[in-house]
Amino acid sequence: ALEARGADAELAAEGLRERHEAELARAVDLESRVRTLEQERGQQLQDAERAMEGQRQELSLVEERKEAELQALRQELRALGERFAEAERQAEEQLGEAKRREEAVIGDLEARVKRTVQAKDDAIRELRTQCAASENKVREFEYLLARQREELLRGIRKDLHS
Repeated sequence: ALEARGADAELAAEGLRERHEAELARAVDLESRVRTLEQERGQQLQDAERAMEGQRQELSLVEERKEAELQALRQELRALGERFAEAERQAEEQLGEAKRREEAVIGDLEARVKRTVQAKDDAIRELRTQCAASENKVREFEYLLARQREELLRGIRKDLHS
């Protein structure tokens, strides 16, 4: 009878050990996923920065072209006084359109980056919550395992003394 109880207790302890190891493995896996997501987030931020820099360079080229066009318009205006008013209106129109495009492009990029970062932050927060829950379960299983071990030892000692 004592051997049967010992075997049952050993089986229960082994089951708890296996659950403990599974929870530990799950916690390690979740931590790995958090690190991966953080790396991906960092990469996406870098990609967004590169994309924004490309857009800035493109906008700079647009500005340079615009400036070249404005200079040509100024020379033409000096030569052709009667067309001054029309040329001035066109230059202002082009400038406004370039700025609207610039603001729209930057606004769209900022919104996309914010959405991406928020989604990654949400995922990281969720994984951290899951990690904390898994760690709590591991501690609970360790506590239960220790209690069962003590109860088993008490039972064995009691049986030995009787």
